[in-house]
Parts: sequence; C-alpha cells; structure tokens
Amino acid sequence: MKQFPTKSKPFSKDLKPRFKPADRATKPQRPPQASGSTEASRGRGQDDELKLCGYNACQKVYLTRAEDIVRVYLTESRLEDFSELVKSCVRRRKAYHIVSPEDMEKISGSSHHEGICIIAKRRPPPKWEQFLSIMEDQASQPEFIVILEDVANPHNVGAILRSAANFGCRYVLLPGEKNFKPSAATLRTAEGGGETVEFISAPSINVLTTELRQRGLVVYGTALKGRVKLYGAGDTGKLPARLAVIFGNEARGLSEDAKKASTGLITIPGTGAVQSLNVSVAAALVAGEYFRQHGKSL
Repeated sequence: MKQFPTKSKPFSKDLKPRFKPADRATKPQRPPQASGSTEASRGRGQDDELKLCGYNACQKVYLTRAEDIVRVYLTESRLEDFSELVKSCVRRRKAYHIVSPEDMEKISGSSHHEGICIIAKRRPPPKWEQFLSIMEDQASQPEFIVILEDVANPHNVGAILRSAANFGCRYVLLPGEKNFKPSAATLRTAEGGGETVEFISAPSINVLTTELRQRGLVVYGTALKGRVKLYGAGDTGKLPARLAVIFGNEARGLSEDAKKASTGLITIPGTGAVQSLNVSVAAALVAGEYFRQHGKSL
C-alpha cells in the first residue's frame, strides 16, 4: 500500500505531535459521544462541503488540493499513514480529530471508511454552457465522454468514475440533473477519480445529444443487440475520435428517447452465457477500447 512520503519520524502512540501555543486550535480532539451524529447532520456549509472517506480518495484530495481541506477525522491506527496530512493540518490551522472506529463509521456514514474521513470544500463543476464552450474550443481534439442516464447505484457511479479517470475521460454528463453532488460512497468507490473527472449536470437527452453533435461528437448508446460491435466498430473497425456513449439504468437500460437520439447502438460481444454486464463493467470496457484506439500513455 502506498504511503505519504515522510521526512521526519511518523507519529505513533508513543510519539505525539507537539504544538506551539498558536497551534492549540489544531490539537487532535476526541469528539464527544454524539460527534458522529453531529457530523452526519451538520447543516452549516453543507452545500459547499464534500465528505470523502477511504485511503485513496482522501490521499488524492490531500495531494492535489490540501488547501481545500476543512477538517480531518482519523482513527489512531491511521496516524502513521497520514502523518504528513496531520502536519499539513497543523500548518494550515485546520482541525483534525482522532476518533474510534465506531465514531468514524457514524461520521463517514460508511463501514468501509478505511480509518480516514475528510471534509473538504466542494469544487464547483463547469456549468453546461461552460462545458459546451470547451467542446467548441477543442473541436479538433479526440474526446471521450460518458453519459449516464438514470444510473442509480452510487457504487456503480463510483466504479464508472474510476474507470473514466483511468482511461482519460474528463467528463461524465448527467441528463436531466439540476445540481448533482456525488455521495461519499461514490467518491470512495472512485478511489480518487472524483478529483480528475467532472460531473456535468446536463439538459434532457434530446437537447444534450443535439448540442454534442453540433460540436463534432458522435453519440452512441449501449444495447444488448446493437449494430455497432465494440471490437469492430464501423467499416474501418475504429471508434470515432470524438465520441460520447450513453449508459442506461441498471435494470431498464436505455430509454426509448436515448435510443432514438443515438447515432448507433454499441453492443459488447460475449458468449451469451449471461444476459448483460454490470453497467460499470460495460463502461470500463468501452472506455478501455476507446483508450486503446485513441488514448495516449500517461
């Protein structure tokens, strides 16, 4: 498991951080018994804050935008792994709390917290109009975009986000969403992908696909019996360099509107032993094939 680099001896039970008088506000605190429910029901600033838990998701936030961290919760077993994060809290005069695993479950809202929870400022995503402007300015460049139509499971969304980040997808579009805010479960499952890929709240599927086509993108849907074979797309066997793919609801698949709005429907070849793939797996396979054809090594 990767750890944050440390230049000094890490903290442990026998070595506690020392504080200057001015740093007393950042001294590790053990919240009262009800701290978990207090954090869970906290109202002040909630719209502007993001809750993350899990090693990789929290590590990514610390490494990319430590200045946006508002407060940190750690179990004692994680002090050594996150010693640099604790030092950063001291320097920035941000509170951090050492809590029990039971309290951490209440605070993070998850039993899979991995001993760490961070409350950070929420990065406002680009507005729809800003996104369209970016697509116009970069109309000659390859682009792969994921469109999620009513994909409901937060773990599926998180897994899609993780695959999107790995294969160079910058945007996930959400048709019909007004102000989407990913849950802690989604961001934990994304394993840091939430800091790389932007969720964009978009208009209806018909408006969305029309706007994308006007900016040079081909829009495909996904279906069990589509005419476009993923590993032999089109006459040339190539996926379009500027491509947006719609993935549908876990149970119902794509809506009729989405199917009609698509230029073509992609199917992923297989043995037929099962009826369909999980939506996150389908998204990973399509994104991986697009990257194989058009992506660049990182």
